[in-house]
Parts: sequence; C-alpha cells; structure tokens
Amino acid sequence: AEKEGILDGPDLREIALVVGLGHTIRHHLQTHGSPFPMIKTRYLNVQDLMWIKQMIDSCIDLNGHLRESASPELYQLTRKSQALRQTMRRQLEGMLASQEYEDLLQGQYFAERENRYVIPIKAERQHAIDGIVHDISGSGATVFIEPRHLIELNNSIKFVDLQVAQEERHILQDLSSRVAGYVWVIRENLSCLADLDCLMAKARLSIKTHGSPIQLNQEHGIDLRQARHPLLALTKE
Repeated sequence: AEKEGILDGPDLREIALVVGLGHTIRHHLQTHGSPFPMIKTRYLNVQDLMWIKQMIDSCIDLNGHLRESASPELYQLTRKSQALRQTMRRQLEGMLASQEYEDLLQGQYFAERENRYVIPIKAERQHAIDGIVHDISGSGATVFIEPRHLIELNNSIKFVDLQVAQEERHILQDLSSRVAGYVWVIRENLSCLADLDCLMAKARLSIKTHGSPIQLNQEHGIDLRQARHPLLALTKE
C-alpha cells in the first residue's frame, strides 16, 4: 500500500484484524489497566484506528471476499450479472431438454469455457449445430460449442463481468490508498502489539514453570535458589 500497490481482500482482512486488536487492547487498558501503570502507559501509545477496520469490514467479509454491498455500483452490476446468468441457464436447460438436440448432445449438462457458456456436442455431429467451438475433450469425443443464438447473451454476460471486475478493482484501490495514509501508524501499532505479545508469552512461561519474580538486593545481585533450566523444566517435573 505504501508503494501505491493494490491490496487484495485477504490483505485488507489481515490489516483489519491488526487494527481491531489494537482497538481492543487500548480499550481494555483504559478500563482495567490501573493496577499496571507501566504497561498501561507503554501500550496506550497504540492509536485507535477503529474507523479503518469498520471501513474494511463494510467492504470485505470474514473470508477476505469483496461484499456485493461494497458500493452501490457493484451491487447493481452483480445483480445484473446474476440475472443474465439465470436467463442463460434457463435457455440452456431448455436446449438440453429439447428433442431437437437429443441426438447431438454428448451429455445432459452445460459448461463454461473461456468464461462463456457452451454445450457438449458429439464430435461427429458438431457440423449439425451452428456455433463457435471453444474446446474439445481429452478423448476427442466431445466438442464444446457456443450456439450461435446464445452469442449475444454470452457477450452481455462477459461485458457485465468486466464491469464488475473494474468496479472491484476500483474499490480495492480506494481502500488501499486510505490504508496507505496510515501505514506508519499501523506499523507502530503492530510493533506495540508484538512487544505486548512477547510480554504475555514471558508471563505465561513463568506461570507454566512456576517461576518467581526477580528481586535485586542492595548490591544489585541475584541469589538463585533451587534454580532450574527453563527448557528442562518444560520437559519434565
């Protein structure tokens, strides 16, 4: 994002997770951090960027996919694409059920080749149907043909799909540019979160190994009594 690149959905989802963690920890320290003034002071440096998470969440779902509702234009284009595909399926299903194509079809199904809907025709009967050949099966027994009367509808689907892709790219570009303006803040937050994660790991290790806090004497020395190597303590009692 900092280099003006376009982040994809999973990238943006990762950023939203980091930003959300920063918000959660900051809120928790503000509410419960009084007994731990050093930790509270240190990690309140995490800046609240919850608006970035909310912005991403409104456009990207939990699986990193762009939501149809990410923009009014995308919603309309997606609906239009679905309607065209439904029309195409109805026409194809009618062809598959028609006696006119009964002897031509290799199977009762339709497929997509090069993002265009086609039907499987027996290779020896391919000249009996007017259309464009898009593929042939590995055995050579089946030819996948786009019937001539479906070309215009296929073109419409293709055109809308290109518009959808263009709008999706525009949305991702807009989100990426907004994130880019706060790269240094996100980076600092991530550094704070990593430090806190390390601190928590140390605390949990101390609890697991029944460790004791280190206290210095007046000579700044430490008297280790019944000391255990932590790696050995983790392997057996």
